[in-house]
Amino acid sequence: QLFRDYTDIAALLVEPVLANAGCIEPAPGYLKHLSDLAHRNGALVILDEVLMGLRLCPGLTGTLLGAEPDLATVGKAIGS
Repeated sequence: QLFRDYTDIAALLVEPVLANAGCIEPAPGYLKHLSDLAHRNGALVILDEVLMGLRLCPGLTGTLLGAEPDLATVGKAIGS
């Protein structure tokens, strides 16, 4: 387990859909599990939504797939 081996993790930075690799979606429940695990261990969840955020759905793609982020990066999509 990640937090058992590394006890000083402050945040998990996750790209919810691997956009540059052919739009690969995570397994069902994976982002929810990852978010829960991070929050239980006092770590933040940061979504890298630069490529997919505000484009696939209104809002963050990660939340659509079950993530519970504390922060998100959206880049230029926020202005489009």
